[in-house]
Amino acid sequence: MDQVIQMLPEPLKKFSTHYDFMPPWTNVWLCAAIALSMSLHFIILYVDIMATIFQITPLCWAEWVAVLKISLPVVLLDELLKFIARNYIDAEKPKSD
Repeated sequence: MDQVIQMLPEPLKKFSTHYDFMPPWTNVWLCAAIALSMSLHFIILYVDIMATIFQITPLCWAEWVAVLKISLPVVLLDELLKFIARNYIDAEKPKSD
């Protein structure tokens, strides 16, 4: 589940790395796809018949906290790298008109 939380917003992160920051809501289809995918994962986890079919056990609060603690540093590191790329690496390149 940790990988799911880390990887679903990846298209938003990658797109905003090389371009000026674009708010996520500018690409409604991408946001809808991320929301649908997260919803399906939660349905599989927390609807009893689905959890039985996929042979998984729902996460408790302590496990969710662990997932967030593991995911948060990765997201923060990605944001830091994007900031450095935009403000220092890409800023040094001359823009051609």
